[in-house]
Amino acid sequence: KPRPLARATLRGTLNVLSALLGRAAEDGLIPVNPARGLARDIAAPTSSEVEEVEVFTPGELGGLLGIAESDYPEWHPFLLCLARTGIRLGEAVALEWRDVDFERRVLLIRRTERRGRVNVPKSGKARRVDMSPQLTATLWGLTSLQEAEAALAGRTAPARVFPMPGTGGPIRDDVFRNNVWTPMLRRAGLRYRKPHTLRHTYASLLIEAGESLKYVQEQLGHHSPAFTL
Repeated sequence: KPRPLARATLRGTLNVLSALLGRAAEDGLIPVNPARGLARDIAAPTSSEVEEVEVFTPGELGGLLGIAESDYPEWHPFLLCLARTGIRLGEAVALEWRDVDFERRVLLIRRTERRGRVNVPKSGKARRVDMSPQLTATLWGLTSLQEAEAALAGRTAPARVFPMPGTGGPIRDDVFRNNVWTPMLRRAGLRYRKPHTLRHTYASLLIEAGESLKYVQEQLGHHSPAFTL
């Protein structure tokens, strides 16, 4: 059963449609723009929808990462990075090796990619995100593997930390969601939740571990601790 479209997706689609029909009306091809104002009619989220923030339990997260490591090894570093840093999906897709500081164990998040377009992060500014020892070791092994494979093939190593397995191009979020994420949840016996749930889980685990709200806010790139909370 297809999942319902998000309100933001509906609004974006209607805004594009309205712009096209508005230009047609200006050119005299149609009498009026029938889509004008439709995006404003989409209901705002209810308070219960806003307050509901889903997370994985530690057991569910561990099981999911275990399945990724055993059944989807080429995707495991990508999943581990999302789970251990809380960065957004597009930020992980756009991450480059020059953004990885192994000595200080930090990632510099300064771009995001969505549908082939590279932009600044959602917050509008770069931020530093700490890496756990586990993630640091995994990424160190990944860069060594990529360099070795590139040398054997007589090509340069990829600039992206997480190129698309098999093709080497940018990861497409629809391919990841449909061919990796959804089957992985099914194998773990978990109902569908968005990849963004890994970000919520990361934040929740930090708070439960006693980290300050200010630190969590900075790691996530939120505009205020109140929004994080």
